[in-house]
Amino acid sequence: MLLKKKTDLGRTMLEMLGVLGVIGILSIAAIQGYRYLNLHFEVSQIEDAIYKGVALVEGRQITSVSDLDAFFKKTKMGMGRQYQIKTVECSKDKAKRGVQCCALTFPNLNKNIVSHFLNDAGPFEAKSTAPSNLTLIFELKSREAF
Repeated sequence: MLLKKKTDLGRTMLEMLGVLGVIGILSIAAIQGYRYLNLHFEVSQIEDAIYKGVALVEGRQITSVSDLDAFFKKTKMGMGRQYQIKTVECSKDKAKRGVQCCALTFPNLNKNIVSHFLNDAGPFEAKSTAPSNLTLIFELKSREAF
């Protein structure tokens, strides 16, 4: 039997590549998890502001488009996010009852956020003119209508 002295110390190249591969896979999973959580955070931020606005509209505390715009500017939705709000025409029977409609448009949203609102519109009508644009239509009831 031949006796050999082992002089090699440390790890082999294959072991190091295995460690780097595991680190790479874990990094990719962490990045995807961060993106998923960030997307849901954005959705919940927009939903929170919109549902608060809808509650104020239904409680008749907001009766004009300018009041709704001022409310959205105060919320986190208005800080750093582009949106446009404008008056749109309602159907004739709603107009007779004193209902005013407004459209809240978000340009350049994530496609997943747009699809979330299109699938679960809530108390407003949701439309999408492009994959990254979302328009939500609200009904503003005037105080005289009640």
